[in-house]
Amino acid sequence: MSNLTGALERQDQAPNTPVALLQSEQALTMIAESLPAGMDAKTFQRHAITLVKQNPDLLACEAASVAQGIVRGAALGLDPDPALGQMWLVPRNVKDGNTWSKVATFQVGWRGLYELAMRTGRVAKIEVKAVHANDRFKARLGSNGGLVHEPDWFGARGPIIGWYAYAQLRDGTEMFEVLSLADAEAHRDAHASTKTRDGRIYGPWVDHFDAMAAKTVFLKLAKWLPKQVERTSDFDRALEADGQAVRTPLGGMPGHGDVIEATHTPEPAAAGALPEGDDNPDEVPAGVPLADENGDPILTTTATEKPKTTAARNRKMHAMVAEAWPDLDAESREVRRKALVGIVGEGATSSKDLDGEQWDDLFLTLDAITSGQSELHLRSNGAYELRGKR
Repeated sequence: MSNLTGALERQDQAPNTPVALLQSEQALTMIAESLPAGMDAKTFQRHAITLVKQNPDLLACEAASVAQGIVRGAALGLDPDPALGQMWLVPRNVKDGNTWSKVATFQVGWRGLYELAMRTGRVAKIEVKAVHANDRFKARLGSNGGLVHEPDWFGARGPIIGWYAYAQLRDGTEMFEVLSLADAEAHRDAHASTKTRDGRIYGPWVDHFDAMAAKTVFLKLAKWLPKQVERTSDFDRALEADGQAVRTPLGGMPGHGDVIEATHTPEPAAAGALPEGDDNPDEVPAGVPLADENGDPILTTTATEKPKTTAARNRKMHAMVAEAWPDLDAESREVRRKALVGIVGEGATSSKDLDGEQWDDLFLTLDAITSGQSELHLRSNGAYELRGKR
C-alpha cells in the first residue's frame, strides 16, 4: 500500500463529527500532551464533550475546528467545564468561495484570564463583580482612592447597572476599572462579533451579556497589571488565540486558509466583501462591523504570514482607538487612526507597513491620548498633527 493510499484510507476512517473526534484516542493523546502537569486528560476530555453536547450549533461545526479549540484550551490549562466559564467554543459561519461552513472559534472567558493572571504569582487577589441598582457602591480616584461595594444581600438588589474589576498585587498595590451598563451596551454595539445585515446582534453578547461585560472590564484592568502579568506567555497566548478558529486536522500543520484570525461572521444572507478599493484586510474600514473586543474582519492567512502577531496588534490598536475617542462615530475614529498611523509610521499609509518599534510608538501614543497627555490636532491645511497637552 502506498503512503498516499494509506493516508487517504486513514482520512476516510477519521471521526467526522465533533463528539466522535473528541472521543477518539487521537484527541485524548493530544489533550494529554498539551495539558500542564496536574490536570487529568480524561476529565478534561469529558468536560469538553459536555461543552459541545450542550450546544447544537457546535455539533454542526467542522469537527477539526472543535477539536483544535479544545486542544488550545488544554495547552493553556483552561478547563472546558461550562460551569467554570474559563473557555468557550463559539460557532461562526465562514465562507469558502460560494460555500458556507460553520467552524468553532476559541474564546477565553474572563475567569480563564483570571486563572492565567493568578498563575503568575504577581497578583494576590482579583475580583470581577456586577453592581446592582440598590447596592452601595463608590469608586474613588486619587490619593485616597478605592472601591466600596456593599450589596444588600437580603433585600431586592435591583437590576444590574455596571461591573468592576479589582486587583491587589503581592506588594499591596491596588487598582480597579469600572464599566457602566451604558458603556457595556455601547461596547457591544460597536464591537459585537456577529451582526446581521440589518444590524441585529446575535451570539455571545446576546446569550451571555453579563459574562462578556465582565470580560470587557477585566481586559480594561489587565492593561494596568504589571507587564510580567500582561505579557506572560500563557496570558498573551490566550489573548492572541481569542476568537481564532483552526480548521487543520489534529496532528497536521496549518495550510492555506486553515487559520481564521478574527471573529466577525455575519449570517450567510448578510455576508459581503470589504468595500471596493480596500486591498488590505488588516485595516478595518468605516462601516465594517468590528469583531469581538477589538475589531478585525475575517482574515484567512497562510502559516508563513505570521498571522498571530499581525492580528493581535491590529486587535489591540482598534480597541485602543475606540477607547481614545469613545464619543466619536466609527468613521471619525477611522480618520484619526489612519492619521496617527501616518504620523508614527513617518508617512505609512497602512498599519501593515509599521515595524515593531513603530507599533510600540503607536500604542504609547494612543495611551497618551486616552490619558489626556496628548491630542491629535487638525491643522488649517487639513492635516493632523500630534500635540502634547499642558
